[in-house]
Amino acid sequence: MSEIEKKEEWYLNIDYREAKEIIRNKLQGMTQNFIGIGFYLRQIKETEGFQKDGYASVYEFAEDQYGIKRSTAVRWMQMNEKFSQGGYSPFLDSGYKDFGKSQLQEMLYLDSEQLEEVKPEMTVREIREIRTPDPELEEQLPGQMSVEDFPEVLPEQEEQQAEEIKVELQKPTEKVREYLDAFARRFLKIHWNWFLENHQNRVRDVTTSPILIRQEFCEGKDRTYYFEIEEETASIKLFDDYVQLWSEDHEYMGDFDWFYLAAAIQSMWNVVSLEKVQQKTEEEQTNEEVCDVAQPENIDCKPEQSSCPPGQTSCPRENWGTSDEDQLQGWRECAACWNHYKKLHEHDEEIPKEENVGIEIPQDIMEEVTEPVEDYQEIPEENEPVIVEQPEGIAIVDVPSEPELYEEVSEKTDIDIAREENEKARMYLEMLTEEFSQNDIRVRKQKILVAALAGYIHDLDMVLNPPEEPEQLELPKLRNNDQRKEWLNNYKDWGLWYRDENIDVNYYKYDFEDGSRLVVAEYPQREQAWKCVPRDEHYYHLLEKGRRKAGTTDEIYDHQYIQYADSETYLVEFLKNLQKGEK
Repeated sequence: MSEIEKKEEWYLNIDYREAKEIIRNKLQGMTQNFIGIGFYLRQIKETEGFQKDGYASVYEFAEDQYGIKRSTAVRWMQMNEKFSQGGYSPFLDSGYKDFGKSQLQEMLYLDSEQLEEVKPEMTVREIREIRTPDPELEEQLPGQMSVEDFPEVLPEQEEQQAEEIKVELQKPTEKVREYLDAFARRFLKIHWNWFLENHQNRVRDVTTSPILIRQEFCEGKDRTYYFEIEEETASIKLFDDYVQLWSEDHEYMGDFDWFYLAAAIQSMWNVVSLEKVQQKTEEEQTNEEVCDVAQPENIDCKPEQSSCPPGQTSCPRENWGTSDEDQLQGWRECAACWNHYKKLHEHDEEIPKEENVGIEIPQDIMEEVTEPVEDYQEIPEENEPVIVEQPEGIAIVDVPSEPELYEEVSEKTDIDIAREENEKARMYLEMLTEEFSQNDIRVRKQKILVAALAGYIHDLDMVLNPPEEPEQLELPKLRNNDQRKEWLNNYKDWGLWYRDENIDVNYYKYDFEDGSRLVVAEYPQREQAWKCVPRDEHYYHLLEKGRRKAGTTDEIYDHQYIQYADSETYLVEFLKNLQKGEK
């Protein structure tokens, strides 16, 4: 047997304890690698280094260069942020050095209190139970063995299972979409006011709503929610980078990108809105007998004069409409009228009670209109018609109200906001292209939005940071007319000022110290009427300061750009006088 073969036989003779120690060291090395990869991915993302190779995002870069899926890249960056030294380094924090990759992967979703419960000797399944306790224990038969009885084989199996579950996000089927819609409907009803406070970002914008929902309802809280579907109870788990559905029979249905839940919330908004309107209408209906001209059986019913405060000679209730909305508005008018009367007679011994009059005003409407009014006739409610006296008679006019606009203050500049929105739009486009073809109308619309934002950013950047004009060459000392003519003919050395693409003309300029400007209009390769080859033609236009008017000795003016050009002879004389200091 050769010496090489003898040296390689060492691994065949290690004992159980040594094998366990080697496995532990290998796993720790894997963990350190994932923490380091996550750090450098974060660094490339923050510096936008991926753009140097033409990638639109760090996720496109990671998948193309290394085959790392988007969900995996997100998770590794999150693991680096949570478990690295100082939260931003390629090194694993010493407090987690005894944990393996699959353990840290499960610990990623634990809050600070739950993390304190985790020990290095715990299995992945035990860590997962801290996050989502299993409500139902499987029935155990006497003497039945469990995989937990063999912890030495568990880490590899658990790691493989965790990787398969979390990395492979699925496209929802029609049945899954029904479950997402059912949860979205339930979630909206419970947290309606929260969504209503910022409808644009929490409902309409499917890129920002997942972030805001996670911040409000997931961080440090139970991430499992139960909802009804087909008279059964299903559940959903809201993790950081995906959502997980479980059927009413406790069967795993798959992991899905947050985008699909956000889209379900957006689509269910109108459904829940209509349900709330219908519910409010039903609640406002009363079973008590009320004089309501909207009811067919009360078509001859007229409001009684006794239903108004004493001294009220006319009542606008005679003009009420028949719809539920008009009737509700009429109640508000009555409530405001009675509140005004009570305010004026608050010190009187006895005030008639409005609940004893011919029309009943719901108590919530009376409580709603409680603000004191100095003069009811002069301060109408918002958008309410008022009666005004005019020379030709009495007219009813609408008084437009000033809307109270909400303002959210931010120190971000317009270009900062545009860049953030462009990044969101590009991420959304990337998600769309994974599910739909390039000709899909949603993809095409998103491409237009991305392009429009990019154009806006470019235009705004040109305004905020205009390119600096190239430094103008110093006018040399021209000692004779030949040198002056040569300088004029070398106008291209000044640098192109701008070009008119519409008429194919180039413009060059030179600014003199006295404020005058010489503009050269160049017409490249123009055809001539005579039999000669095309050639460049140029004409001089001197925008001279203090030019003397013809036929005068003391009248001057500032010459502006006109059609007619200045001759080379005039310009030579101008340069001579300029450098002699006579101008």
